[in-house]
Amino acid sequence: ITQLRNSQNGLEQCDDGNLNNLDLCRNNCKLSYCGDGIRDLIEQCDDHNNQSNDGCSNTCQVEFDFTIYSINQTIFNTRKINLNLSSFINFNDLSYLDSFTGTPRLNRLCRNCNAYGDDEIKFKTFSDGFHNLTFIAQQGSRSINKSVSFLIDTKDPKITKTLPKRNDYTNGTFELQYQEEHVKNITFYYANNSNLYSQTITDCTYNESIKRQQCLFNIDLSSFHNQNLSYYFDVEDVALHNDSSKPLNIHIDTVSPQFTQFNFTTGFRRVYFNITLSEPVTLDYLDSSELRPQWRNLCRKCSSFNKSK
Repeated sequence: ITQLRNSQNGLEQCDDGNLNNLDLCRNNCKLSYCGDGIRDLIEQCDDHNNQSNDGCSNTCQVEFDFTIYSINQTIFNTRKINLNLSSFINFNDLSYLDSFTGTPRLNRLCRNCNAYGDDEIKFKTFSDGFHNLTFIAQQGSRSINKSVSFLIDTKDPKITKTLPKRNDYTNGTFELQYQEEHVKNITFYYANNSNLYSQTITDCTYNESIKRQQCLFNIDLSSFHNQNLSYYFDVEDVALHNDSSKPLNIHIDTVSPQFTQFNFTTGFRRVYFNITLSEPVTLDYLDSSELRPQWRNLCRKCSSFNKSK
């Protein structure tokens, strides 16, 4: 009875003499405001807070917007991508456009809807590679766009060749051939009888014009001179797939051979060589006076040569 008298006292913010809770003076004689949880005649919505970007703005107007919930990462190792979009209002049309495809076209998700993939899990299939999806929501003459970008990589890296071969010698030079477009890490592992070592390879530049990538690099193995090691490579892509090569045993030789003696005498159409070296080598010679000079072998795995040619 007191609230109907249309006479404001000290305890009331207002008194409009009625019990209509949707006007500017509430039944408890308090002034209405945006965010009080009661939608009055001048409000499109009232969600009991004064925050925007939740469907109802801080001025209690319905927001023309939608939210993408599902694509919350930039790299996928599967081609089936979950799509989950929702809004607080109905759209006449909800579609998407993939600008990274050969011929981009509009793909409709739903009509006269406020969500896709919200009430049940829904997937769309995409090919390997980069994708940029632009979602387009339309209501009458109005539209709103939102874009997301991601990479799909479902293929494992493949190591096709490593050098040196098994039981070969190296001074620290190695070669790796592999197939992978989106490399994250290339790691070189080597071990002796007691320890395993690793080194990340950072100077392998991707060449998009060729399918099989080739990488040449040097590792400082001077502390392992004249020892036997085993080695292998591991290639990891951005989707965390990896491939490892088979371990191979090799011989390390980081010191260049030296001539400790080099003498020769000439006779009729022959040359007698007296050569000694610091270690066993493959010894070749080249006669630059020939019309077409070419390397010829004197001996293999030899540390001396005392013969005539």
